[in-house]
Amino acid sequence: MLLVKWANDEWDKLKEQERAISYDENRKVRHPNSYSDKEKSELHKFRARMTEIFENVDKSICKCFRCVATDKNMTYNPVEKAWFCFQCYEEMKGVTAKKKTGISMRFP
Repeated sequence: MLLVKWANDEWDKLKEQERAISYDENRKVRHPNSYSDKEKSELHKFRARMTEIFENVDKSICKCFRCVATDKNMTYNPVEKAWFCFQCYEEMKGVTAKKKTGISMRFP
């Protein structure tokens, strides 16, 4: 849960930095054409970092990649590079199994 809290705190900081660029002093949304090249670059960095943070949390052992449960035992799927609760893993294994063989290549 510490990872999730850290990610939320980081998200809030980045979102605040993004707002500082996206809104003018009257709290009105600025048109993207009014951004300087430096501001555009900073916004891109903020958004990329926000995406990176949450992709890492989404694929961490902290929560199931499919149902987002945080209180279940997890198993790692090296093909998907993500953690799944046992129930979702078994369900996905069944859903992705080949009809002829009954074997899933994505959920070994």
